[in-house]
Amino acid sequence: MKVRNAVQGWRVPYVSSLLCFLLCAAFATAAAEPVTEQAVRAAVESRVREAFAGRGETEVLCGRVPALGDLEGEELSLRAELLRDPMARGPVIVTVDFLRDGERIGRKAVSAEVRVWKNVAVAARRIGRHEVIDAASVRFDRVDLRALGDRPFAETERLTGLRARRMLPEGAAIVAGAVEAVPVVQRGDKVILMASVGGITVSASAVCQDDGAEGERVAVKNDRSGKRLTGVVMGQGLVWVDISALPGWGG
Repeated sequence: MKVRNAVQGWRVPYVSSLLCFLLCAAFATAAAEPVTEQAVRAAVESRVREAFAGRGETEVLCGRVPALGDLEGEELSLRAELLRDPMARGPVIVTVDFLRDGERIGRKAVSAEVRVWKNVAVAARRIGRHEVIDAASVRFDRVDLRALGDRPFAETERLTGLRARRMLPEGAAIVAGAVEAVPVVQRGDKVILMASVGGITVSASAVCQDDGAEGERVAVKNDRSGKRLTGVVMGQGLVWVDISALPGWGG
């Protein structure tokens, strides 16, 4: 599983950012000032930029501020809060609370269009499905991270040696879900199963039921018994079966 976990490691920073958003987001409260549309927009923009700090170059375009009514001109503090994970697709929704002496006397919701630009790996040419990626296949370009829906590869990360899971057109951002380690065993391959029994290593032949890279788990079918087992790919044509799978060993 180690290779698959490495390829799918994009989840880690996104989950971490969500936890941070849920635990610490929260409430940027400004000193009391006269309430104006401009002040509301400034509070929204400030809170959004805080939420995206460190991710990339952030562009914020606030939507329409609802009519302020009796709140306009009052000396109040503004507290802005994002309603969901900032990296979720679509407009960012921000609520603005209007506070007098710490007590909320009004609330408005404002949407904002947000783009977060960063240099990430893109396909330098069309990359075919299952094609192994080399250095000439990749360039780095400025991309809006919020438009991707998956973790991209930064300039310091290694992409060469992985293969494309699907066709990637020229210019497409290369994200974690679009690549995988090159399998060293494939469905239908004859493989050798190995296991340790009482300190003795035993082996048997089987047919692989999945594609798998080194370190990944695959299903295999024992040639002799017809039983299906699960093991870890150790190398070309070699699968190690955990001792817990041995009831189906050898038939």
